[in-house]
Amino acid sequence: MTTTIFTDASTDDPRSEGRNRTLGLRALNGIQVPVPGFKLKCWFDGVYHSVEAGRQKQDDVLREVDTMLPAVQERAFCGSL
Repeated sequence: MTTTIFTDASTDDPRSEGRNRTLGLRALNGIQVPVPGFKLKCWFDGVYHSVEAGRQKQDDVLREVDTMLPAVQERAFCGSL
């Protein structure tokens, strides 16, 4: 987008995007968004990667079970267990 589009959207012109939205640009600009500190971001990143590692382990175990299940079923139905 060009600067002209941003300038037009922020004017009081009735044709602008800002006038035709439920949430106007003035109200949108007034919303304060909290930004966490660097240490908190690093902590969350560690938690996220721990969860992803757990999910990966779970997927690996499920794949292994899917691989072994037919052999176990065959033994169970043949009376080998």
